[in-house]
Amino acid sequence: MGSLSQNYEIIREIGRGGMGSVFLARDTRLNREVAIKMVSEKFSLKSSATKDIIQRFMNEGKAIAKLKHHNIVTIYDIGEENGRYYMVIELIDGNSLSNLLEKGKLFSVVEVIDIGIQICDALDYAHRNGIIHRDIKPANILYSQDKNAKLTDFGVARLSGSQSGLTREGDILGSILYIAPEQIIDAKNADRRSDIYSLGMTMYQLLTGRLPFEGADFNEIIKKIIDNEFTPPRKLRPDISEELEELILKAIKKNPDERFQEANDFSFVLKDIKEKIKEKKALKLNDEKFSKKEAKEKNLKKVITIVFLLTFLIVSLIVGFLKLTEKNKTNLPPKKGKLFEKKIIPQEKIKSIASPDISSSSPEPKIVKTPSPVPEQKKEPVLLPKPEKKEVVPVYRQVKPIIKQVPKAYQPPKSPVINPVQKSPVKKVEPKPVSNNNPGEGY
Repeated sequence: MGSLSQNYEIIREIGRGGMGSVFLARDTRLNREVAIKMVSEKFSLKSSATKDIIQRFMNEGKAIAKLKHHNIVTIYDIGEENGRYYMVIELIDGNSLSNLLEKGKLFSVVEVIDIGIQICDALDYAHRNGIIHRDIKPANILYSQDKNAKLTDFGVARLSGSQSGLTREGDILGSILYIAPEQIIDAKNADRRSDIYSLGMTMYQLLTGRLPFEGADFNEIIKKIIDNEFTPPRKLRPDISEELEELILKAIKKNPDERFQEANDFSFVLKDIKEKIKEKKALKLNDEKFSKKEAKEKNLKKVITIVFLLTFLIVSLIVGFLKLTEKNKTNLPPKKGKLFEKKIIPQEKIKSIASPDISSSSPEPKIVKTPSPVPEQKKEPVLLPKPEKKEVVPVYRQVKPIIKQVPKAYQPPKSPVINPVQKSPVKKVEPKPVSNNNPGEGY
């Protein structure tokens, strides 16, 4: 047994192409997983046609093994065992673009541009090393989980009559749909510009989800490719920029002289478009941030206005309530025991004063504080001494008093005595002395 069975353990088949199948295997020496591509058994027969295919397979494998690029799948080993030719290559943690398209994935514009830039870099490196791929298509581009595109299958699937891959059961179809018109006429005419054409067709499909040229049979497709009749990508996907559309249309020109002459030129324009898209996104993001900031400021102003109005309303209600309470207190009856009290002056009295009239519509009457009346204190009765009872001789008429004793001489009358009962002076009549000579005197 050869080195294939000794050094590699085949696990399962993971893909199939026009010239063979791809298997998942484990390198028993380095304990790592690898991909092994094996030429189909039908090409193992020793005929002139199969010998040419196998020879190209081996020669291109050796040439690719010399390429060291991060966008080209690395080849670890190449050989033959029991008439089966194989190639051990790097295993990519991802899938081919064709499988992703079959699953319905729609690539974004930036993703397609990134893939185009990476494959342009790979082609530029390969072209400078004298290698023309001649079979650029989604099935030969592996896309990893970290969005790294890698080119594989250098010169394996070639156009040759019945081996176009369109009607063969179990083969990957589509090679004829991506090759340049000059390559259809003669494979020897393929050069760097043919790889650029195939890359343009691949990007067209990644953007629109369909092929530029489709038909019911091989002849119809060939006619469309040569006549260059296809729908512009912007009609199928409006978010594609005009610059990107012009770039793709330039890459798939029917005349090779009208295309990009170098893959590096194609990559340069793709990078420029990518930068413009980033600038537009950054500008749009800034506009969105500004709009959000402006909206926040407007909302803040609205909140402040609402809070101010609510505060004003609450304060107004409190002031109104206090005024109403004070007004109700003035209408209450005065409390006893207070020296001063509030008194409402009637309208008539207010008019009599030299002050402006108060209309009946006045919300609040004028209040004047007046001293409250002091309660009268009870006076204790004053006890007067009882008057002495004196004998009062009423005078009804002048009566000649009885004179018991005649005074010796005349005495002037004394001051009148006031009777406390009658409170009127009463003249006390003193009898005149009677002389012995005139006894009638004194009446």
